[in-house]
Amino acid sequence: MSSPFPLLRLPGVVLCEVFKSLSIGEKIKLSLCSKRISSQINNARLYSQKVIVDLDILRKKIRVHSKNDEDSFEIFAITDSGNTLNSKSDQFLVTCDVVRDTSISIGTTFLSVIRHLLKMFQCKFSTSIDFNYMRFYQSTTSELFDSQLTFKTLTIPINGSTDQKMVFNQISNKFGLVENLRILFFPDPGFRPVFPSWPQNISIWSSSWFTWNIF
Repeated sequence: MSSPFPLLRLPGVVLCEVFKSLSIGEKIKLSLCSKRISSQINNARLYSQKVIVDLDILRKKIRVHSKNDEDSFEIFAITDSGNTLNSKSDQFLVTCDVVRDTSISIGTTFLSVIRHLLKMFQCKFSTSIDFNYMRFYQSTTSELFDSQLTFKTLTIPINGSTDQKMVFNQISNKFGLVENLRILFFPDPGFRPVFPSWPQNISIWSSSWFTWNIF
């Protein structure tokens, strides 16, 4: 039986080249329109584009972009219960023009969207942790670290609270998976961080009290 998608009638090798030529948004949209297309895109992952995935957990937004930022695509969460962070009815939606101009759910959590993207792209992640809402970050960042996935940029603000110290110490042994670590200290928070593993690059802001002796 012939496929309703003419694209799928192309030979596999040609199809792979077609997928490689598509934009990030086009690939994501196509992956949601047909299980068979999604499977074909996933099969071509070894040759897929390297992308950076920016996770804006507070605003419920995911931005997928190329390394040079010339190609990008945004995915937003829509909820029926307002902008609450802990909503159980979130749907991350993608407008899929090729299917009657409708919006299709790509997942209900950050992790479900991330898993979908990992099947399609070679991903590195960026996020800024807000410790005031740590419970909303913890499951996502912990799973990414546990899966040995690489962070392009990880930003951590620290004011010296007990919870922040505890979380910093919990994730600091994973800093080897971080390319660029940015630590934003409030004036002398009374916290001297320990680095059991090191990122490739580190920048520490608002830290005139921070000396080489700490290292």
